[in-house]
Amino acid sequence: MKNNIPSFNPANLDEAWGALGQIIQDYLMNNLFTVSIVEVSAVNDDNTVDVRPVIRLQTTLGAVLPQQEPIFNIPVFVIKGGQCEISIPIAVGDKGVLLACKYDPTKYFATHQVAGAGSNQLFSLSNGVFLPFDFGYTPNGLTLKNGSSQVVIKPDQITMTVSSDNGISSLALTSSSLTGTIQGSVSVQAQSATVEANEVNLGASGGAGIARIGDTVVVAGVSGQITSGSSIVKSA
Repeated sequence: MKNNIPSFNPANLDEAWGALGQIIQDYLMNNLFTVSIVEVSAVNDDNTVDVRPVIRLQTTLGAVLPQQEPIFNIPVFVIKGGQCEISIPIAVGDKGVLLACKYDPTKYFATHQVAGAGSNQLFSLSNGVFLPFDFGYTPNGLTLKNGSSQVVIKPDQITMTVSSDNGISSLALTSSSLTGTIQGSVSVQAQSATVEANEVNLGASGGAGIARIGDTVVVAGVSGQITSGSSIVKSA
């Protein structure tokens, strides 16, 4: 992947040591790669991606060179340990970095077993892995996001948010509260459910009173104690 940029001082060629240093520098620039910022140009059926470097190179005269050709069939970096995994569905246009491996890992990628180098290439971008991420902003807490759904984890709060045409629904958990705003209905299905609280409010602002088994109530002027409860509780 030659860049054809004359980036040397001609005076260095006057001495043998300078000429040797220039030869080594030119070789490294054209043959040794470490990390490159790239953009996904295609997502392949075999779970690899094609990427293109986003840094446009220039000559010393200021002429911009054509964008480099895509690098094909690059595996995507997945965070995995034990039985846990964090994977990201990649889309065309995603940005990230292409990490060049020292040795060709294609045989290992194919089997996930100890294997020999696939070729004699060293530090080639074609032997790299794609690590997707974005640049240029500081997230407000640890954010896990997929489309309009996201989870934001802060030191003192966890917030889950889902957006749709109907509005925004959210759950916010702190050490002292759980607050939910739901644009729609709430359904709980379980073999049993237990709610323990010093105070339970149903209904709008201020809540509505609840009659419990054992409470004394007055109905039509007659006082009595509740001995059994209804299977349905409705708010005001």
